[in-house]
Amino acid sequence: MLRRRYSYLQAAIDFAAFLAVTWGLVLIRPSIAGIYGPGLIATIFPFLVPAILVSLLYMFRQYRFRRQDRFLRQFGGAFNVVTLGFLLIVVISFDTGAMVSSERGTLFLLLLMLLAASAVSRVITHLWLGRRPDFSLKEPVVLKSEAAGPGQKPVPLVLPASRPTSEIKRAIDGSPFDFAVLTDDDGYFAGTITDGDIIEAHLADPGRDRPISEIMNRNHPVTREDLSAGRMHQMMIERNLRFLPIVTNGGKPLRTVLLSDLDALYRRRTDPGRSRRILVIGGAGYIGSVMVRYLLKRGYSVSVLDSLMFGYNALKELDNHPAYRFFKGDSRNIQDLLTAMADVDTVVHLAAIVGDPACELDHRATIDINYEASKILVDACRHRKVQRLLFASTCSVYGASINGELLSETSPLNPVSLYAETKLRSEDALLGRAEPPLAVTIFRLATVFGFSYRPRFDLVVNTLTARAIEDGEISIFGGSQWRPNVHVLDVVRAFAATIEAPRETVDRQILNLGSETQNYRIAELGDMVKLEVPQTKIKTVDAAVDKRDYRVCFDKIEKTLNWRATVTVRDGIREIIDAYSQGKVTHYGDKIYSNLKHLQ
Repeated sequence: MLRRRYSYLQAAIDFAAFLAVTWGLVLIRPSIAGIYGPGLIATIFPFLVPAILVSLLYMFRQYRFRRQDRFLRQFGGAFNVVTLGFLLIVVISFDTGAMVSSERGTLFLLLLMLLAASAVSRVITHLWLGRRPDFSLKEPVVLKSEAAGPGQKPVPLVLPASRPTSEIKRAIDGSPFDFAVLTDDDGYFAGTITDGDIIEAHLADPGRDRPISEIMNRNHPVTREDLSAGRMHQMMIERNLRFLPIVTNGGKPLRTVLLSDLDALYRRRTDPGRSRRILVIGGAGYIGSVMVRYLLKRGYSVSVLDSLMFGYNALKELDNHPAYRFFKGDSRNIQDLLTAMADVDTVVHLAAIVGDPACELDHRATIDINYEASKILVDACRHRKVQRLLFASTCSVYGASINGELLSETSPLNPVSLYAETKLRSEDALLGRAEPPLAVTIFRLATVFGFSYRPRFDLVVNTLTARAIEDGEISIFGGSQWRPNVHVLDVVRAFAATIEAPRETVDRQILNLGSETQNYRIAELGDMVKLEVPQTKIKTVDAAVDKRDYRVCFDKIEKTLNWRATVTVRDGIREIIDAYSQGKVTHYGDKIYSNLKHLQ
């Protein structure tokens, strides 16, 4: 405990200071030790005086960590005790009859020097603590979490650790923060507790209401009032702290600083590898396997939750990466979600049965995975107090354009497939159930193309290219339907830009993700494939025309994130050709490359 550390530190400095004074005076005036006459006491005089004074200071509780921790107050107490100790020494000397009048001036000098030593000792202690921002104080008390009035910003909870765990859980649930500072019976700091800590304890032992003392974190660092905001910011980054209580030396309540507040103060992005921990749900999939690598390269700490429906090969090479963690689990299982969300700031939700044909195989499974899991996810995010949730929806929710008009985020919605319907319902569930501090961003993705660590050849550009390479012929059904297109890497870039954007810019935003210049008719995509694979024959089929037909406007995402797509459809076609030439693809018809075939 800090009281003990502080006592030891102050007592040691006092003893050293008093010893230096008495020993120095003995060297200058050897006769001062003679007031006790010859013998053992005179010999140990330089050590006897410090021992008496330190003992008296301890007896009069001058080594307690005071609530009114001001230097003058501390020195005032020490002044009285040192003076009393000096008088005691004088009385003892009179009793022995060893006091001589010639030493009275020296004794008075000794008193002045001892008082000066006690002052210097306390200055040293204050400077020592003040220069150690990472000094883990064990007894701070943070601002009481009184209800915020109109226009006032809420402050974190401060609760007695003696309260029942269930009561503390209810208090945290009613707070916009996911943590509380706990105090002992005397009002001193006892530890911190998060909502996630309580949930994990319950899941580990559901039948037992564990006392909060078994769950709380007793070693959460705090800092002093006089530490600069810059050093606080640096300290929080270095130690992966989302919040930091600020206290005086004596533990007087001040406030709790949030890392997000300091980021906003300096208007600069915090080092993502230390301050941002991201969970990618569905990270072993087509988009996820690219996203995980991209985020790791940018310095983020990335966790992945995936059921491995399509295997683990896409991520296997990352196993030894120090900032990567993998959790095998189901996004429909709240315990799997809570486990993977430990210490996570941002969640990227990619897990889904993707594509109209795959969704038609099992309606119940599609609804569970694509919709019900989203409701469970937002509840888990609320419990964990996740800061941001990014959700991959689809432009298929628009259904069809009227006369080829561009569709924006405010256009009427007309899902014509179960896949689009479940995505739209998930959007509503996430936005409707999310509560602060969770910021939700919805992306309506254009049709994605390009090569990935988990390739897919059931996407229009990819499959047309693969068929052209292997079969020398492609079939175009209809051909007049419009499709927006976006490369998988551009999708990942947009998600990363959102993670790094100011919270208020992206909170509760729906963004079409793609490029207006890459709205193409299906027939035009076939023509571009033929340009890159010249021997290709194109066969147009009028039957079984896809009902989806839409052109999409992407102005909002470009303005909101200052983001633009960089990879063209022609680039993506060449990318698939290169993958074939390098032997990265066996046969596009293999089930591993198709969501539909893999699920059949």
